[in-house]
Amino acid sequence: MKLKMMWDRNARAAACLAGALMLVAPSSVSAQTCAQLRNEIANLTQALANDERALANCTSHLGTCTLGQTQSWERAIMLVEQEIAADRLRLATVCGPPQIAHLSLDGMEVTQAIQDMSNSVTLIAGKTTWVRVYLGTTGSARAVTARLEATRTGGGTTTISPSAHVTVDPSNTLEARRRDWTKTLNFQLPASVIAAGTVTFRLVSVANVGTGTVTISCVTCANTTLVHFLSQPPLVVRAVGLTYQFGTPSQSAAPSALDFALLRSWLGRAYPVASVTYSQTSTASTSTWPFDCTQADAQLAAIRASDISAGTDARTHYFGLVSNQGGYMRGCANGIPTTPDPATTASGPTGPTASGIRPINVTGDTDGSFGDWYGGHELGHTYGRFHPGFCNGNSADDPAFPYPSGQIGSGIATSYVGLDTGDRAHSIPLAVLWPTSSFDIMTYCNQPQWLSAYSYEGVRRRLLDENPGFHVMGVLAEAGVPPQAGPMVHVTATVNLTRGTGAIAYVTPVERAAPQPSVGERAALVVRDAAGRELSRTPVALRETTDIPEGEDKTALVDAAVPFDPVMAEIDLVVDDRVLAQYRNVATPPSAPSDLRLGTAANAPSDTAAPTAAGRTLTWAPAVNANGTVTYTVQISNDGNAWSTIAVGLTEPKVTLGPEHAGAKMARVIASSGFRSAPPVVIQLNP
Repeated sequence: MKLKMMWDRNARAAACLAGALMLVAPSSVSAQTCAQLRNEIANLTQALANDERALANCTSHLGTCTLGQTQSWERAIMLVEQEIAADRLRLATVCGPPQIAHLSLDGMEVTQAIQDMSNSVTLIAGKTTWVRVYLGTTGSARAVTARLEATRTGGGTTTISPSAHVTVDPSNTLEARRRDWTKTLNFQLPASVIAAGTVTFRLVSVANVGTGTVTISCVTCANTTLVHFLSQPPLVVRAVGLTYQFGTPSQSAAPSALDFALLRSWLGRAYPVASVTYSQTSTASTSTWPFDCTQADAQLAAIRASDISAGTDARTHYFGLVSNQGGYMRGCANGIPTTPDPATTASGPTGPTASGIRPINVTGDTDGSFGDWYGGHELGHTYGRFHPGFCNGNSADDPAFPYPSGQIGSGIATSYVGLDTGDRAHSIPLAVLWPTSSFDIMTYCNQPQWLSAYSYEGVRRRLLDENPGFHVMGVLAEAGVPPQAGPMVHVTATVNLTRGTGAIAYVTPVERAAPQPSVGERAALVVRDAAGRELSRTPVALRETTDIPEGEDKTALVDAAVPFDPVMAEIDLVVDDRVLAQYRNVATPPSAPSDLRLGTAANAPSDTAAPTAAGRTLTWAPAVNANGTVTYTVQISNDGNAWSTIAVGLTEPKVTLGPEHAGAKMARVIASSGFRSAPPVVIQLNP
């Protein structure tokens, strides 16, 4: 048996040697085509691998092969190697010069909303992130692909595939590639990569796409890019739709579901946050149409004061949406705070981009609602952003704005380029926003409007200022703005600075209130007793209205809380030592409302309200109070602990619930004289 095994090994070695000798036979050399020659090299390479494995088996298992057998394998390997080398020398003659595609890695841009080639814009942990890889070539255009390695400091490595291959064309400049998403290799980063921390990116497995045997040469592809992802507080926004009646016969105007949805989407895509802590509600305007944005902001301030008193996060920014169905309300904020002040409210118009009265700079907006970017502008004021000037009468209030013509960048090929990552749910595609044709959100220029790097970083810093103690590289450390505590009375008033007039719009008892921003010496709220004696004097800020066209009256809002006093009977609004408005009422609290009922859409009483209360009207018997004025605040809740305000300053004992209130489990009504409130009365909306 041993003799037979040795004969088999010798026979195989002899056969291999014979096969190798046949392969080097010169008879067919002159007739070979390029394809045949490449095929022969491939076959020889496979034969060489087989022979090398056989020889390795002999040397690894001593005694299994004789010396002659080992020498036979070695001879076969030598002959095959010689033939491969000879064939490769003939490649240039038969096939022409070797095909090598010389590529260069010209940079990696790690972008979320706006970025430059140096990756100088702060990257927000958890925010949708793309890496754009810029490849160049000195040869012919070539379709290539690659993979991206992302290595986290102190963590592992993740390998990511591109969204598609790219054709690298020598005629494409860096500007041409940055303008066109399809001219770069693009990698969307998974959640594990964009957590807070440091990440190093490296391009690997660069390869030709398609047929052929082109060799890819890219020396600079070994270069790495290092970036840091920083934690950022969320954007906390409550959107309030202010509904109103207009026309004859009377019609109801309200923001659409799309208006709300696109506002939330736009803020999440454009603002420097990974998430938007978003809530929404609708309420009837307490002002008769047509009303202006100062009146809208005043109502929002009163609603916000009630919410903060009920426990709402003091970081919440309130924004009002007013439909353009009955006309057009220009938007504004009640001031531009130079220090953190989430109590600054703002409002703006909304509606379809293709019909109705629309903003002059709506041109280019096709997503169905202009309320999204318009809201982004007005909320920008509440985060301390001023107008840089440029386009359609935009006032020049920000001399530090760095880019020409209101653009989001200079237009230099390596400078800032915007990226809208899109929203598939609303058919908004991903889009590269070139700086010379895209404009900063704080201008009045045409679309697309976006946050320049200057505005982006400004909002990011203000968000951090509103969250003292927040750790950008660590775990989210909730640190909201601490409210004032103790029994107080919140006052919202409007002031016409040009005419020297004012009005106190809302007076509401509260247990907590937002802290006051820095105040000047011009305005104060003076509390008096029934005999007119001064009990307290509280300096307050005049929050000057933004976005006032040249030639129109300058207006402002007062949004402040004063200490409660048991004998208080009057509040005076004093501006420049003049009393512009007074609020007087009885010092005694009103009685509580009674007989709360949830009626049908036609307001017929029903004791078996459906779980979805949308469209139903909540009514109650007025508080019995022979003296003074009584107003009502209505709030809803899901658990009886957290309450949100859906109406404030009501004088009629009813409120209609909107679609966004459908899931609420309970409602409560609070009657108030302004100085004191009756105990709240609760009704179950979903028994």
